[in-house]
Amino acid sequence: MTGKKYKSFVFLLACFLLCLNVFSQNRKVIPYNSGWSFVKDSSNNLSSIVNLNKPWQKVRIPHTWNAYDVMDDTPGYYRGTGVYKNTIHLNDLSVGKRIFLQFEAAGQEAQLLINRQQIKDHKGGYTQFIAEIGPFLQKGKDNEVILIVTNKFNENLPPLSADFTFFGGLYRKIAIIETSETYFEDHNFGANGIYITTPKVDSSQAKVNVVAQIKNSSNQQKELKLRNAIYSREGIEISFSETRILLKQNETKRFEQALEVKNPRLWSPQSPNLYRLKTQLIDSDGNVLDEINNPLAFRWYFFNEDKVFLLNGKPLKLIGASRHQDFKNMGNAVPDDLQIEDVSLLKEMGGNFLRVAHYPQTKSVLEACDSLGIITSIEIPIVNEITESEEFTQNSLHMQQEMIRQYYNHPSVVIWGYMNEVLLRPKFNNNKERQKIYFENIRILAQKLENLTKKEDPSRFTMIAHHGNFNLYNQVGLNHISDIVGWNLYPGWYGGKIEDFGRQLDQIHKDLKEKPLLVTEYGADVDPRINVANPIRFDKSIEYGIAYHQGYIKDILSRPFVAGAMAWNLADFSSETREETMPHINNKGLLTLDRQAKDTYWLYRTRFNDKPIVKISNWINRATVSDTNFSVQSINVYSNLNKLELFVNDKTVEAATVNDNIANWKTTLLNGKNKVLVRGYSNGGQLFADSTTIVLNLLPASLKSYDFRKPLLMSFGDTRSYTDTLGYVWLPEKEFAFGSWGYVGGKALFRENAPRQKYGVDKNIIGTEEDPLYQTQRMGLNKLIFDVPRGTYHIEFLFAEFNDEQTKLLYNLTGNENQDEKWNLSENLFDIKINGKRVIRDLNVAKESGYFTALQKSITAKSKAKGLIIEFDAQKGEPLINAIKISKIK
Repeated sequence: MTGKKYKSFVFLLACFLLCLNVFSQNRKVIPYNSGWSFVKDSSNNLSSIVNLNKPWQKVRIPHTWNAYDVMDDTPGYYRGTGVYKNTIHLNDLSVGKRIFLQFEAAGQEAQLLINRQQIKDHKGGYTQFIAEIGPFLQKGKDNEVILIVTNKFNENLPPLSADFTFFGGLYRKIAIIETSETYFEDHNFGANGIYITTPKVDSSQAKVNVVAQIKNSSNQQKELKLRNAIYSREGIEISFSETRILLKQNETKRFEQALEVKNPRLWSPQSPNLYRLKTQLIDSDGNVLDEINNPLAFRWYFFNEDKVFLLNGKPLKLIGASRHQDFKNMGNAVPDDLQIEDVSLLKEMGGNFLRVAHYPQTKSVLEACDSLGIITSIEIPIVNEITESEEFTQNSLHMQQEMIRQYYNHPSVVIWGYMNEVLLRPKFNNNKERQKIYFENIRILAQKLENLTKKEDPSRFTMIAHHGNFNLYNQVGLNHISDIVGWNLYPGWYGGKIEDFGRQLDQIHKDLKEKPLLVTEYGADVDPRINVANPIRFDKSIEYGIAYHQGYIKDILSRPFVAGAMAWNLADFSSETREETMPHINNKGLLTLDRQAKDTYWLYRTRFNDKPIVKISNWINRATVSDTNFSVQSINVYSNLNKLELFVNDKTVEAATVNDNIANWKTTLLNGKNKVLVRGYSNGGQLFADSTTIVLNLLPASLKSYDFRKPLLMSFGDTRSYTDTLGYVWLPEKEFAFGSWGYVGGKALFRENAPRQKYGVDKNIIGTEEDPLYQTQRMGLNKLIFDVPRGTYHIEFLFAEFNDEQTKLLYNLTGNENQDEKWNLSENLFDIKINGKRVIRDLNVAKESGYFTALQKSITAKSKAKGLIIEFDAQKGEPLINAIKISKIK
């Protein structure tokens, strides 16, 4: 979506959401996001916490204390207590009102104190909670508000573990709510007490049921009128219902009304027609005591006998992505406009489905889905494992109930979920009898959640998402509880081949025909800095990511029994325990952590959005070796047109046919900047085009002619090119040949038995942002020869040593839980000579910097007639090198 279109959409959506939040004069919602102070405190003593003498930091909500420590090189992040402090002044106008504080979320547990009195506890980091504070406020005084929040591990609170970061803090909005003494509420579950269903919908008529829970907190009986009215998007009232009701003193009671709409405009991804339902509570004098507005849409959906999803009677393949809620340098304290933009990017991509994973997210996301026609599932964070305790069970059930009641009125929601990969880390592997009991307790919890969900909302589907171990889930009995079974499948990534995905789909369908099949996760790590000519599994390259997604898209679309599929993930997200080329980030996203589109995003945009588009690949910085001032390079262009024309440096290149949304050329690029233009015509004859500049740095086979305007950069043990933070491109290693340059001898670090990445390591390298340069290595080399012209050169050696250790695969989704990674490397000691002169003596990388830590050694040297000859002499073990940078000084 262009910036202009996006701003227009956000403005229109904001106007619509404003309509939904217009309250009567007796219900006021006042933002309460400024004026807060914050301090960390690890004390478990309540008295100590509220009497802190530490310096307080001024913060604005949303806020998290983990925005930066999750990205540093120190393992772990702060999981402890944070204290927030503010004041509320009770004025004369508020006297006689009911006053509440509404917190959209606090990660993961919270205690609310007013004037040092503890009035509310809340467990769970992803749902809203509401506390009545009026009785604790003093008139004419600045009343102290303290919220104690903790994200420390709690074995009785999901999630216990997961491939995402458990950010702490008040990371969603806060509001003060004022109401009359009689008002709508369901505050035990953080909800507003209005529940809307559409039990009958077709194109000619729709029936609407509204349940309103009302509380009369006064000491008098109240005779009132309950009024519901439906408004079109244009603001025209098209249906209403009024009922006289009676509430005793201090009574909370539910009331139900029915409405009808003739010839409703149906809601769908193509036409997301939204109505507004206004619910009012009116006293005998006609005064509106309370008013709440909710979105309303008319649609019906089901799975047919072939388990194909139908919306409004028409088959619809559900295509989209899952989403986590964090953003670069913000953690999960992300403002609403960026949250809404995520949904608009999904819509622009052609997606019609969002899996809100693995926890409830801000209401702004669901409101955007309602407005844009994005169908959603939403789930609670029971991930990987459970605790076999009554407290864990009750917390899980309460979370599910909170989620359902808080998001009940979003027409985009069609699925409630409650478990994800819950058998991924089975406990008691060494005690099979005890493990059977554990598995049975998981099944019992799943059944309780299923029963609760169906009781709360029988109109929507339920879902559990499994990883690829079909037989284990079947054995435990989890394949037959929920309406839908989602499958998180990764053939061709965590194991196997891309081609195995289709076969796995066929087998699941054969073995579980009675259930709709959703692929709830699939994806491959894509590091946009890495390119490769011959992609292989786990190289993290753009090219492998494209091949992976192309294969999956074909298999998904060619199988009608696959009701839908959600790419994992819409955007990269924080996962502090991950290492690999981008430490602390799961980079399977179609967008980067700061929402820059990767090539994989453009593949989906051109495949699933019918609007014509031409988009040149993001690979615009390149380097290679060539004996001439040009090189034949591959250029990918993503498009949904049939044929495209390519122009390079204002010269025409032959047209290419678009196959599977990619047109490819092998064409000549010159050393330096190359102007690239691609254009094509739609079936209606309209021109569409894209242009860019590709910068190519050519290094000659003989460096005698190289001008060194850019440094020579080489990554050893690597077959990939890498673009660093300065935009420089590091070449994959090159073996020396007579009359040329490169390495002599040795071997690339290669782990034959590694289940994932074979070459190099995928561990976090401490002390650098350029991890890929230090993760591959050439060992046992004899020398490096660079036939550079005479001059003085700055040579920077990059080293990292890897110790002998065994690492359990944290996220092994192959279905084989018994694989781990191991490499055997010994300590190495060696000297380095340049043109016969010893410049580094007794280098012990591990001793000098530690294992998995970046070490740079810089040397200034003069070349001789034969250039630079760098020799490696082993004293113990083997010499090694990870990368080298050579710059000419003069």
